[in-house]
Amino acid sequence: MIDELKGNFSIRYITEDQYCSNYYCFIFNQNQHIIGVKKNNKYAYATDLLVNSDGQPLEFYNDRDNIYFDYDEKSRIILFENIGYQSQNSIKYQYLPDNSNPLIITNTSSQITTTILHEYYFEFRE
Repeated sequence: MIDELKGNFSIRYITEDQYCSNYYCFIFNQNQHIIGVKKNNKYAYATDLLVNSDGQPLEFYNDRDNIYFDYDEKSRIILFENIGYQSQNSIKYQYLPDNSNPLIITNTSSQITTTILHEYYFEFRE
């Protein structure tokens, strides 16, 4: 029964030096810096990963997606952007701490003649 269900679920797990999903495992050193990525099954795409000097991902590429990250001076993530290579769709999460709307989510879908843009602004109250 488990083998029949295995491909229908996204299984994630964390070990001392790895974070894994159905498709990839991110491998960390003792300082929790990413030092590698490995494919977890035959359906995973070849992957390239660029990290900064703190071991944080900056760019992640495969045959389907280009993913970009940016961080503030305290090493907190302020931008996550996923651009679909084949689908021409993108989603961007941007955190602007000194703005009245600190979280902006932009979702863009492109077809042959039409581009649909959804933009969400969030305001946090204390």
